[in-house]
Amino acid sequence: MTSHAFRVATPMHRLRALLLTTALASPALALAQDIDPYYAEYKDWTLTCDNLGRCEASALVDGSKAALRLVREAGPSTPTLIKLSSAGELRVEDFRVDGQETPLSEAIDWGHPTSRKGGSQFVLDGQYGQYVVDALRNASQLSLGPRAGDATISLAGMTAALLSMDAQQRRLDTEGALIRKGPLPEARATAPRTMPRVPTWPLSTKPVEAGLLSATQAARGEWVNGACAGKRPTDPRDRAHPLTDTHVLVLLECQRSGDRSWFMGFKVDRTQRSEPEMATTTTPPGAWSLSAPGWASPELDPTTGTLRFDAPADADRRCGYRVTQRFDGNAFSLVDYREQKRCAGLPDDWPVWYRSTPEPISAAQ
Repeated sequence: MTSHAFRVATPMHRLRALLLTTALASPALALAQDIDPYYAEYKDWTLTCDNLGRCEASALVDGSKAALRLVREAGPSTPTLIKLSSAGELRVEDFRVDGQETPLSEAIDWGHPTSRKGGSQFVLDGQYGQYVVDALRNASQLSLGPRAGDATISLAGMTAALLSMDAQQRRLDTEGALIRKGPLPEARATAPRTMPRVPTWPLSTKPVEAGLLSATQAARGEWVNGACAGKRPTDPRDRAHPLTDTHVLVLLECQRSGDRSWFMGFKVDRTQRSEPEMATTTTPPGAWSLSAPGWASPELDPTTGTLRFDAPADADRRCGYRVTQRFDGNAFSLVDYREQKRCAGLPDDWPVWYRSTPEPISAAQ
């Protein structure tokens, strides 16, 4: 994990291009290190493995409103969940593989697609995972039919992505591998890592002192303006929130684009005896937020100390990142991080890079 103060100086007109070109160049069979999430791209497929070892291989083509995802938890004998989504209407009888009718529509109990924001989705339980993989791995595309807007799922890169998934979870050459099966026992597969626990602390109800916000603006406003490449709004929506009885979180708006704003966070001494400190965050390596100009549309829940950032990279929310953190009495600790680099599929259907369990507020006091 990487702790950082924000790397700024990214003009808004360059942000979109930067987000869409930031990707990790990872060997196909490189193994994840320690608890860092893993992300790689294989033609039209991506692979994301979170800090607990759960992996998600996804068929994602920029601009497509359909996606196929294969999700598998770490550990031996775990099933492979299949998620097929489209902005249109999914009908199994419409499916074609390389233009031909497919046994996928007959040999699988698909049930009924569920309605989701922006479309519909099939979710198959793990008993069909290997069957779907075997039916698609040597094909070029899965067509979803006219009622799904003639959307297609590219299968280019699928085998490489699933081979990498097997490698990440130490299933290569085992009977449970999706691609390269072998005689090794699946008991050697990496066990799920322990879910991290995040200490939490209730925020203070002590009001922010009069003049504290303006004092922080005077002390840090010019620096924020320079760090944002001169884009700080002339009417900034700066604000302050109580953290503890001794410190306050001050948010100075850094940039604004439409209804989206980025803020710099500062931990400020209520007595003003020390300079405002840059508030730092913890973000997975390779994450978009490492290059973002501050915190995207931050929202702080005073009852739980939860701080959220939400940064879709396109108007349809088919790509972007979302961060959830909790205040631990001193700083904000990462609880959940989700990111999708390619703009495809359904809105907000982004893979998880990092997850943890916040402790109850009562236990933290």
